[in-house]
Amino acid sequence: MEEAGGRGPTGASQSDDMKNFERAVALQATPEQTAQFQRLSASTQAARKRAQDFLRVSSNPGNPELSRYADPLANELVEAQSESDKFLKSFSKQQHSGLKKIAKKLQKADSEITSQSESLNQQLERGGTAGKQIASTAERLDKALGDFQSSQLAIATEMGIQIKQVVSDPVAHSE
Repeated sequence: MEEAGGRGPTGASQSDDMKNFERAVALQATPEQTAQFQRLSASTQAARKRAQDFLRVSSNPGNPELSRYADPLANELVEAQSESDKFLKSFSKQQHSGLKKIAKKLQKADSEITSQSESLNQQLERGGTAGKQIASTAERLDKALGDFQSSQLAIATEMGIQIKQVVSDPVAHSE
């Protein structure tokens, strides 16, 4: 009787540990996925910086600089979304199944980026009368990029991908 009582919690604990281990192994990123994630992370960071630069400039309605910032922002958004698509397509069946909820959040943020980007382009085509609308849309775009980035980091964590910080410190780049 003591033996059965002693094995109950330990057996359950070992079983849970084994399930957690098996899940971690199934979700583990391949070296190619890790490299793909690093490209995705860098492109998203670049898009976010462009969005924040655009947001700063858009706070001044009628600013002639807007169009100078809009094209590079659009290019960075396309790049980040393309990298995200490539990354998600690299998932195995087990990864796709195990990461479904987080991947869905990433895809939702991706859709929101597309929506806000299209809205921003339409407003820019209309010209100077949409000053406040442009700034508001730029804020929503930046928020969508933040959600996009957060979902990426959640996926990376689940896949055991080490996150490289994007810094301009030369010591960090010499590793």
